[in-house]
Amino acid sequence: MGNVSITPVGDLLVLMSKFLDKTNNPLGLTKECYEWEDEHIFPRRGPSILYTSCFYQMMPYMKAFAKALKLLEGIEGIPVPIKFILYLSSKINLHDFIPFFFLTKEELGRLKNTVPKILKNIAMIIKQYDPQVAYLYEDEPYSGAILYDLGFEEAFKEYARKVANYFKSLGIKRIYTIDPHTYHALKYLYPKYVDNFDFEVLHYLEILSEKPDLIKTRDSELEYVIHDSCILARYANMSETIRKALDTMKVRYKEPIKAGRRTRCCGGPIESISPSATNILSESRMKMLTEVSRNVLVMCPICYINLMSHENKFGARVFDIAELL
Repeated sequence: MGNVSITPVGDLLVLMSKFLDKTNNPLGLTKECYEWEDEHIFPRRGPSILYTSCFYQMMPYMKAFAKALKLLEGIEGIPVPIKFILYLSSKINLHDFIPFFFLTKEELGRLKNTVPKILKNIAMIIKQYDPQVAYLYEDEPYSGAILYDLGFEEAFKEYARKVANYFKSLGIKRIYTIDPHTYHALKYLYPKYVDNFDFEVLHYLEILSEKPDLIKTRDSELEYVIHDSCILARYANMSETIRKALDTMKVRYKEPIKAGRRTRCCGGPIESISPSATNILSESRMKMLTEVSRNVLVMCPICYINLMSHENKFGARVFDIAELL
């Protein structure tokens, strides 16, 4: 795979724990997580909730953070980039400047415009399905999914119990998730690590499959190639569910060589450990996808930002399914 460097995972845990303790977010975000919902159309409490886990909202910051790590990988005198970022985080609020410093004007503008659109489109689908659904706004905690993805099992277990107890204290019974990692955490991991985790957990694409009348039929101007989320395809077995929704929307799409349960990873899970390795994996996957179509359709914020990095090289454009709703 060429020359790659590895970030010590212990340093990552220290950094994320610092942010989680302070803000309930692994990147230290606060108002950035809920300011997308500026119309205040949701009640703040209820037995069912729209749960974003701030995952899509973190897209600009995750991409900028990864670019910062990749840049620091190649600078002599900074052998452990995470330690340097940890030091900076003790002096300043990193999220206040990292996107502006490490993303191009075009990248930042696009993500700042796309993320609210994705969230609002999904939110409207869920609200049509469940008119009384609530949203926790500034009280919404992060799921802890990244702790598990990076192998911090004990830290994840402790954090998951904290989140589950909080949800129980609010009388929540049903949780609507919108991204693969949060869905996987609550649907499959929380029941494993949290006693009596009896919440109903749904992904918005399951709703679209169950209630196709919620989908607005559209004439697809573009033809897309599908990049399946590893989690939704392999753990949740949702490949056909996703295609059923696309068929109802009359979206034209093709399949890459590796699709469904055989999909290829975008490299995202290891990005904070080795950005250079992630770059190799995501470029390889983008090459495979663009051999089918230049319009790449994803359903995961991490896949979006990793494949987006190679758009210019392959003359392509990445779209999230929710952008088409």
